[in-house]
Amino acid sequence: MAKILTGVQSTGTPHLGNLLGAIIPSIEMANKSSEESYFFIANLHALTQIKDPKVLRKNIFSTAAAWLAFGLDTDKACFFKQSDVSEVTELAWYLSCFFPYQRLTLAHSFKDKSDNLKDINAGLFSYPMLMAADILLYDANIFEAILEFLRTVFFCLIESSSISLANSFSYFFSVFLVL
Repeated sequence: MAKILTGVQSTGTPHLGNLLGAIIPSIEMANKSSEESYFFIANLHALTQIKDPKVLRKNIFSTAAAWLAFGLDTDKACFFKQSDVSEVTELAWYLSCFFPYQRLTLAHSFKDKSDNLKDINAGLFSYPMLMAADILLYDANIFEAILEFLRTVFFCLIESSSISLANSFSYFFSVFLVL
């Protein structure tokens, strides 16, 4: 059975791009489908930019309110905060131990800010590993085609010159991840 997965960062009040690009299409997909749906507030990703706990909490509530206001049916879909699932950070750690430093320096999240190194923290540098863990942890095979996810799927999971990140992890730990 297929699983639907979408996450939206809680870096502010959701804007039109969040609504039209992820939230509304995801809700519509879940409402029309019999597939399992997982929608999460990506509050761990938000930590790469926002450090004030009051702002983070307000943004989490604003993001949740947007999902619910646009019709998310929590009886049909699993709706949660990313940080409530500790396995995502654990998997991100394991994946980061298998991913070459040089490849991480090519990640768009790092390259976009590499001109100003004072803006870069370790979380931003390893951002692709957390996103890969988000995707792999739920064995999802349908995720809303937002650019951020597509870049990460291509960057982390698709084979380039050697074995992909997910295949390396699966081989070493004998854990099979849906690709």
